[in-house]
Amino acid sequence: MTETPEKKGWFADLRDRYEDLLAEYGTIAIVVYFTIFFGSILIFYVAIGMGFEVGGNVGEVGKIGAAYAATKVLQPLRIVLTLVLTPVVARVKHMVRPHNEGPTD
Repeated sequence: MTETPEKKGWFADLRDRYEDLLAEYGTIAIVVYFTIFFGSILIFYVAIGMGFEVGGNVGEVGKIGAAYAATKVLQPLRIVLTLVLTPVVARVKHMVRPHNEGPTD
């Protein structure tokens, strides 16, 4: 009987796809990811400040800690959004600001 390679978990597969995306798009992928990350923290911070209650131990660490914890819980979703949005952002960036063809004197 031949051995089959171990199956990776869905999160490991997602992480591999994210690393491939980083290799292909570089800075654009990083900017998209961190825009989503800091936007999530801000949204959760504002929501908690407006009265959204976070259950469990997370509610004891303060608003910014609770916002960070809620953001970390959504990390797989942030990675998926980054995988989907990065090629779109790259296309828009290249349409709006095409590569320079060289220095103009």
